[in-house]
Order: sequence, then C-alpha cells, then structure tokens
Amino acid sequence: MKKILVDLYKSKNEYSGLGQFSLQFARYLDEHYAHEFEFHFLVPKNLQEEFSPLIKLKRVSLLLKYWKASHEQYDLWHSLHQLHSYAPPKNFNQLLTIHDLNFQIEKNPEKRVKYKRKLEKEINRANHLTTISSFTKNQLTKTFPKSNTPIKVIHNGVEFLPDQTATRPRVKVGDKFFFSISHFAKKKNFEVLLPMMKYFPDYKLVLAGNHDTKYGSFIKKEITRLGLEEQIVLTGKIPTSEKVYYLKFCNAFLFPSLAEGFGMPPVEAMQFGKPIFISNETSLPEIGGEVAHYFTDFDPNRMATFVKDNLQKQDANPNILAKITRSQAAKFTWEKSMRQYVDLYRDLTQ
Repeated sequence: MKKILVDLYKSKNEYSGLGQFSLQFARYLDEHYAHEFEFHFLVPKNLQEEFSPLIKLKRVSLLLKYWKASHEQYDLWHSLHQLHSYAPPKNFNQLLTIHDLNFQIEKNPEKRVKYKRKLEKEINRANHLTTISSFTKNQLTKTFPKSNTPIKVIHNGVEFLPDQTATRPRVKVGDKFFFSISHFAKKKNFEVLLPMMKYFPDYKLVLAGNHDTKYGSFIKKEITRLGLEEQIVLTGKIPTSEKVYYLKFCNAFLFPSLAEGFGMPPVEAMQFGKPIFISNETSLPEIGGEVAHYFTDFDPNRMATFVKDNLQKQDANPNILAKITRSQAAKFTWEKSMRQYVDLYRDLTQ
C-alpha cells in the first residue's frame, strides 16, 4: 500500500476558506480512499477533528519543521498550500497545490519580490503542481514562464449544505436581506456594498466572517460614517447551521471580491438557487459561469440598479432560474474534485 502524507497544517483556522478546504479534503480521503492508500495527515497540535483508525496523524513540531531526517519515507508528500510551513526533504516526491497568487496585489513591492522568490523555489522543488482554477494556472505560467513543472487544474469541491440543517441566527435580520461571508480583508471589497445599501432602505445586509481585522475596523467606521448602523449586520464568525439559514432565506448573495483563487462562498449560494452578484475579477467568472450577475464597476447607483433589475427577472422566473443556478453549483463537488486528485496520486506513486 502506497504511503502518502497530506499536509493539513492550514486547517488550524477552520473558519477560513483554506481551513475548510483542508478539512473537507481530509474527510473525503478518509471516507472514500483510506483502504487504497496509507494516509498520514500532518495536523496542527490543537486540531479536534476525528478521523478513522486507518488514518495516521502526525502533530506538527519543531523537530518535523527543521530536522528533515525525522520524517519517515513517503511515496508522496502533498502540500495543500503553496506557502506551506512544513516542507518535505529534498528527496521526497512532492505534489504542490497552488490556490492563488494574491501576493501580487496584496503585498508591497518589496514583499512581492520575496513571495515570488519563495514560490518559485517551491514550484521548482515540486514534482507536480495542481491549481484550483484555470485562472490561477494562467497566472502561474505568466509569472514563472521558465518553470517546467507539470500543472493540472482541479477545481475545488464545495461541501453540499442541506437546507434542513438551518438554525435561526442569534441576530434577527427580517424578511428582506442580502448576504455575504468571508474573512474581512481588503481584497474582499466589502466597502462598495455599503453606499449601495442606501438604495435599498427596506433591506439589511448581513456580512459574516471574522471582522476583528484592520479591514474590519475600516468597515465598521464606514458603516458609522454612512449612518447604516440599522441596515448592516456584522455577525462575526458563525456556525455552518447559521450560514445555511442566511443562504436559504437571503434575497441575493453579494460578493464583490477583487482576488479569488476559486471562490467557495458563491458556489455555496448557488447550491440554494440564489441569485449571486459578483465581481468580474480573477477566477469568479470561471466559477459563476453564465448564471452569475457580474459587477463591471462599483458605482453605488449603477450597482443598485443592476441588482434591482436582475432581482425582478428572478422574481418573474424563480423556479427556472434557481434550477439553472443549482446546476452550475453542481459542477463543483468533492466527488469530482477528489476523483481527480486520487487519479493523480495513483499516477505519481506508480
């Protein structure tokens, strides 16, 4: 039986997109492929997730990080994130998954050079690469044209969220509201939604996710400056059951992000047949396809008109449009994603 180590260290933040990706990835391997491979999961010290007895857990330590000889031999080492904290020894067969190149817009020029050098080193070290979108692959080949490491695009899987698991949230939002969810970072571009809400006096806007950040503080100040304290609801981190409630009952999902390697939240909203309004930046058109509505600029008046016009169309054909939207979401399942990863595991461990 081939022995594969999967680096789940980034699952330490289970509320982040990367944390959710890592945990869902591991759960699917455990449930469906643990009889074919001997999986070793490299996990944070405080991870509470339980796996079957077939899975061997390795807790991170300084020994594992700095003394490469402490690692037992594996047929494949899969790093689930490009800027990982625990690198395999040089003689190991490594698969590296690259999510995005957001450092090119998030970091200052000096740090961009540093990140680029580090990523180039990791790319050249790996035996094979996967990216979570064609957009990321295209970015990669443009940024590192001399690299000859093979690349395969495997879209993320998105957990199916049954609507019967919804629980009423602690904060009452009324019958008419828009919803969005993400870690509060500048690239998420939430500030463009705030002035737009002045054109929707009967609606609330629910923004879920960790807002104890620098950008979260900025958003709170903007809400006060615009006098929108009664319209904007900041929930902070929420359990999945409350997220399901918001997705099930919202009038639309708004996601004006400027930088996404994939974009899990819009897919979750599409599972519920909801109209999604997203930016036309980075990978989002690849995910939203023809069913999403794309902001081409962020003028509040034009955004509001765009949302109102498309909500009217939705109201005219709710069942048909919801069915088409769910079909788009169904393209991004864990079954499809993991089948491709496991096929790659088989090829790389022959």
